[in-house]
Amino acid sequence: MPRLPENIAEILSKYNAGPTELRSILDGIGPADFNRRLPNEDWAIRDCVLHIADAEIIYATKFRLVIASNQSVPELPIFDPENWKRRLLYPYRDPEGALSLFNLIRYSNGDMLKECEKAAWTRTGQDSSNKTSSLSEILEDATKHCVEHINQIKALREKCANG
Repeated sequence: MPRLPENIAEILSKYNAGPTELRSILDGIGPADFNRRLPNEDWAIRDCVLHIADAEIIYATKFRLVIASNQSVPELPIFDPENWKRRLLYPYRDPEGALSLFNLIRYSNGDMLKECEKAAWTRTGQDSSNKTSSLSEILEDATKHCVEHINQIKALREKCANG
């Protein structure tokens, strides 16, 4: 196993903790609260869970393109979360299935990333908005993205309990 740079090892550890943290915050949520939309809130807990899983598919693709592409700077996918929520029918989909998918993809990504050679962490890709990101930056983004939505779910749970 290649030795990860220390800063990457720390981020990867946080990244790998995402599924456990997400599962923990979802424990005890009943079906009604998964779907409950509060005033001035566009997203229900179900939407957040499905979005986290769908975003992880995009991060998995970005990781693989940056690591394995023959292009010097591969094109990275981006997506519109509101469009995906609407067109992928989040209100009708199973959050448990999305959580399982998220767990599987995170495990697979973490397993792959821990084996990356040092040079891979500085390889970059560029999205259609011309934003350039290194593999380490994509990992940081994926880690922060999950934490942001876990915090969003915590806030929604509190509002549901108080409202």
